[in-house]
Amino acid sequence: VMRCDDPELIIPHPRACERDFVLGPICDIDPDLVHPEKKAPVRTLLKSLLAATQAPGCELDRVFPIAIGQEGLPLRMSGREARTGVMGILNVTPDSFSDGGQFNTSVTAAVGRMKLLEAQGADMMDIGGQSTRPNAELVGGDEEMARVLPVIEAARASVTSAISVDTFRSDVAREAVRAGAALINDVSGGLLDPNILNVAAEFQAPVCLMHYRGDPSTMQGLANYPGGVVETVEAEL
Repeated sequence: VMRCDDPELIIPHPRACERDFVLGPICDIDPDLVHPEKKAPVRTLLKSLLAATQAPGCELDRVFPIAIGQEGLPLRMSGREARTGVMGILNVTPDSFSDGGQFNTSVTAAVGRMKLLEAQGADMMDIGGQSTRPNAELVGGDEEMARVLPVIEAARASVTSAISVDTFRSDVAREAVRAGAALINDVSGGLLDPNILNVAAEFQAPVCLMHYRGDPSTMQGLANYPGGVVETVEAEL
């Protein structure tokens, strides 16, 4: 745990345990982190703080900051109304391993697919224009935008589900958000184009950062996790 006793910056902050907006994000990252002064896990400190400060019957629920459904309400991640969100996948590529070649030549067909997924219960739609299957050919950013932007624009006028753009390129992410995407889904975790994180900050768009090794041409040979999948992925993230 980092410590700093500079007059202008004290770490850990002496009153951090009195502030849920400090403990909450730390708990999201590492709930078992032990506070160096209180000698207790942050999850315990946060639970005790909320129990002492909330009015009877009042709960602070965590929400995913995108609007879903016809009501446009945020997806609740905790509390009595919490539920698992369902993401529908739409690849507008000719070569994705699941639906490649089915929806890449017709915006109408792509929107029709999203309407079907929405009717089946999808809360979000993830639209991708670059296949990341093993040995997939990388296309340029202009081609990727030409694939996804018309679909995103049409979707915004036709479906109520939140739109996610599946891309690792910052320029594609920027234009996709401008076109109506509410979430950036980066399979490279910001490694291939670090500027994508600046785009997310600029538009205050939620971003999903996924674990990534190599690229589509090399990742199959890098799928070795001798220390355990969960433990290795957690460490590399």
